[in-house]
Amino acid sequence: MIRHARLALLLLLVTPLAISAQVTLKFQTPAESTMQLMSSAHTIQVLTIAGMDIENQTRQKAILKEQTSTRAEDGTILVTGSTEAMKASLTFPGNIVINFDSTREIPPKGTQYDVMLDLYKVLATAKTSRKLDKENRCLSYSTKMEGFDKLDPALKDSVKDQLDNDYLKDVENEKFKAIPSTPIEEGDSWEVTSPMRLGGGQVLEMKRSFTYKGTTSVAGTEVHAIEIKVIAVKLTQDANAETPVKITGSDLKVESSSGKFLFDNKRGMVTQAELKFRLVGSLKLDLNGMELPGKLDLSIETHEMVR
Repeated sequence: MIRHARLALLLLLVTPLAISAQVTLKFQTPAESTMQLMSSAHTIQVLTIAGMDIENQTRQKAILKEQTSTRAEDGTILVTGSTEAMKASLTFPGNIVINFDSTREIPPKGTQYDVMLDLYKVLATAKTSRKLDKENRCLSYSTKMEGFDKLDPALKDSVKDQLDNDYLKDVENEKFKAIPSTPIEEGDSWEVTSPMRLGGGQVLEMKRSFTYKGTTSVAGTEVHAIEIKVIAVKLTQDANAETPVKITGSDLKVESSSGKFLFDNKRGMVTQAELKFRLVGSLKLDLNGMELPGKLDLSIETHEMVR
């Protein structure tokens, strides 16, 4: 009897500790608030066709501003966004570099790639609006840009799938898969598979693993750290895409991957995020009905910070 009583006491003492180690992370959207998002991306792509390497490199930085409205009676809220600044540096074959800066005028260089300046000028005018329900899930997404309809048709076609409002709505809601709705504790892991549109009808389907690493402090604020890794990918392309070379098959492996994001549970948002991965492997390509073997070496690195 005494032994059983001691066991019961031990269970009572241990149970609260086990419960306190768990945490439930929840997204929030404060009404009548303003935040600034700084994002950057660096992509290096080496495509090998018939023994010839074709390298492209892109560096992008943007500062975005978002504002929220008041909550409606049904719990919905409107979030509007605008681009405060955007910079880009694009490197094309032949070591041709095109730079863009929304804060100043940069003259064209007289190359076939100058059309990218027109594209970035339009992207820098983007104004977004998304409507969220009472659970902060995206119900609708819209984007308006000045001069998009006047862009070269081929240029518009190359990015239209990335700017599709239904796709952007789904991307917004992907964050709910990255954060479980159930309590988690340090060491818990889960996996999520989601598509990333690369333009020109290309879709990179990524399987990512997430691991909860516990809490840490950033500038005196407690945040929850979650490790991210890309563990598998599949690259496909729409057969109807208007591109000279089409991807008809791929066998890509994740050469390396690392990343994390920090979640502020008091604010109910991801305040910092970074992801870096490299993919290598073979491609099956179609050039005007002629099948060509190819190789791809693709590295992507992204960073985001909210303040």
